[in-house]
Amino acid sequence: LFPSAEVRFTRPVGLLRDLTETEPGLTVVILDIAINETQREQILSKMGELSKSGEVIYVDHHPLPYRMLKRDIPATTVAHEVGPSAAELTFRLFRNGLRPDHELLAIWGAIADYCEQTPFVQNGLGKYDRRTVYMEAGLLSQAIGEAGGDYEFKRTVVEALSRLTPPTKIPDLVRRAIEATEQELELYSYVRSNVERMGPLAVVRQLPRGSLGKAAMFAVGLTGAEVGLCARRSGDEIDISLRRRRDSAVDLNEVLRRIV
Repeated sequence: LFPSAEVRFTRPVGLLRDLTETEPGLTVVILDIAINETQREQILSKMGELSKSGEVIYVDHHPLPYRMLKRDIPATTVAHEVGPSAAELTFRLFRNGLRPDHELLAIWGAIADYCEQTPFVQNGLGKYDRRTVYMEAGLLSQAIGEAGGDYEFKRTVVEALSRLTPPTKIPDLVRRAIEATEQELELYSYVRSNVERMGPLAVVRQLPRGSLGKAAMFAVGLTGAEVGLCARRSGDEIDISLRRRRDSAVDLNEVLRRIV
């Protein structure tokens, strides 16, 4: 839909900076980036400014900040819903301008984000061979995770997917996915040897490398704890990731709001 777009990769803590660096009068499409609660007012203000001179399209599936409603987002177009993946929401928003085959991108994205139980995805899976779809989604997710800050590779992936090139046909993607899987096996072994059970918590204090989120998930699975917490120190900062057991009623979003 936007063949000449500049593709940037960011995360919630970088969204305000990226919006501040964006020239007015452009079309800005923000996909799958939650609004950082500590910068909420500044982010909304900047969105409002950019919406007056251009177009701002905001698509996301993360819970909104405390006491914030969808209508509070001053974007030109807002597609927000908790439950479906951002990939599904994006396809549903733009489907009139896309080919039917682009539905596969939404399905791959939903599977990679563990959001494939929606009626949209389940209906779509009925049109394809599930084993092939899950294989492609797994390879795509693993390779992107392995790429980390290699944004040039990620832009290559975006460009290829826009042309409906399957992940197995994207150069270097399969190799990266295999390496990521090998690293994940090492990560699982590390968590098994270093996880601490503290009541309902399973804690991995200093993960040397690898995905914090997956390590927290492994911690839950290995110990049966209700919540897994994995941390990594970097200078004066500590990054943490939390995952809960599937049957847990703990609201981690509410817990983190109280912590910060």
